[in-house]
Amino acid sequence: MRQGNWKYVGVLLSASALVGFMPRAAAFTESLHAGEVDVSFFAPDWIWQRREANILFVARNGGDVPVTVDVTLHLPEDREDHFTYRGKASRTLEVSPGESVRGAFAGVLARDGVPCRSYVFRLDVRTHGETKTLDYSLKTIRGAVVGTSTAAIALPVIIAFAFTLVFALVLNRLAERGAWRVKGAPVTSSEDRPGWIDEVPS
Repeated sequence: MRQGNWKYVGVLLSASALVGFMPRAAAFTESLHAGEVDVSFFAPDWIWQRREANILFVARNGGDVPVTVDVTLHLPEDREDHFTYRGKASRTLEVSPGESVRGAFAGVLARDGVPCRSYVFRLDVRTHGETKTLDYSLKTIRGAVVGTSTAAIALPVIIAFAFTLVFALVLNRLAERGAWRVKGAPVTSSEDRPGWIDEVPS
């Protein structure tokens, strides 16, 4: 195989490896039916540690009378300290006939310093005195080494400064007198040159 073809093979193998190790893009989409009300949930099914997950829900009233819908979020049992959530754990929606109302549990933070694993949240929907329950699975993966803070801005600056310093030192070295001078082959005297060099074509 030619050398140029090996480059293309290397690129294809690298791309395949990146695709194989990339997290899959997927989401949690489930619905509950309680009486004349349908409640649909939308949320990620994996998240990096030190990142926040948002659980969105939409309540649709297919009946003829207004309905009060209570939606409650329960953190994973025995693993509540693995997450931080300062919002309201319960939301109350007033849904008129034929309308839809949206809500969310925003800012469920996955903490770091704990093993990555899959967690099961519980979502309760209560209306007309009836409660329906839905399990929501969320997997955590290791987050970035540098978070979204001052360090995330300082690190690229430090790296750029280091490369600039190295480049300046090398450039200063190459800027010295005679640094670019390359010794060539000594000039041959006319006595040592072959005779055919001085011949004039007829």
